Amino acid sequence: MKRHILIIWMIFALLVVISTTSYADDGIINGCYKKNDGQLRVVANLDDCRQSEMPVSWNQEGPPGEQGPAGVLGYEVVLAATDENSEDLKFMNVECPSGKVAIGGGARVFGDITNGVAIVANGPEGTTSAPESWSGLAKEISPTDKNWGLRVDVFCVNAP
Repeated sequence: MKRHILIIWMIFALLVVISTTSYADDGIINGCYKKNDGQLRVVANLDDCRQSEMPVSWNQEGPPGEQGPAGVLGYEVVLAATDENSEDLKFMNVECPSGKVAIGGGARVFGDITNGVAIVANGPEGTTSAPESWSGLAKEISPTDKNWGLRVDVFCVNAP
């Protein structure tokens, strides 16, 4: 436990030293690494390292990385629900607007009863690579006169 506290204090001290040290205009940070116990200290010049220390330097900022892929555009949630009644089977298909594809969705039961009703189908409709809608199917597993409904949401984005 004492060792963990010591390590935490060492890291804190290093961060304080780094944050208060002025760096050269070239963005290079110089340090001296003590080989026998792993201590690191920031110095202005690598010549300041002692014989028991190894000089190290690193950039304040690395080279820029590659451009990442474009994110999704046109995110939109479309939802619809059946009437809330006592029919024992309900189906709902919700389509994305023209020019958009489904990237996800879901179905849920609402109303006076949520126990005794099961979602028996819940998934995308259309081609595997570019589904255009989301469907849900719910069914009473215990007959009831209570009112309930089915809501289906589809998450759409602009087609690639």
